Amino acid sequence: RRITWTSIRRIGPAGAFFGVNLAAFFAGITHTSIANAEFIGTLSPILVLPAGALLFKEPIPWKALPWGIGALIGVSLVLFNAPASGRSSWQGNLLVVMAIVMWVSYLLAAKHARREGGVDVVELDDSNTTAPLAAASVGRKPASRSSTEK
Repeated sequence: RRITWTSIRRIGPAGAFFGVNLAAFFAGITHTSIANAEFIGTLSPILVLPAGALLFKEPIPWKALPWGIGALIGVSLVLFNAPASGRSSWQGNLLVVMAIVMWVSYLLAAKHARREGGVDVVELDDSNTTAPLAAASVGRKPASRSSTEK
């Protein structure tokens, strides 16, 4: 199936969120510990559940609420009790939080694009794979051919 401009317009926001997610996460882990980044990342379901309920009218499994509260408490304990001599900073933690918000936004935008119709999983995956490659190649000079190839 061919990718159309309509599907690109529908997929575009998801791809943008995905790109910002990657950039913020990798920037964040240079200013905080991997442990902090992973602990913060575990909170994404706490954001996805209410957003899914509001945007897509999905039911919230209320039995999961105590586990979500427990996760928030656990992550708070780790972040607020990190040793001062450690390799974490609030700037790095905030970048990772931004990355997680972008990840959740990507998930929601992708679901929205698929629900609207005209976008299938292959198109979504293709756009998330080729868009970063295209962006990375902008402004690069093509490699010159060696004298043996001419």
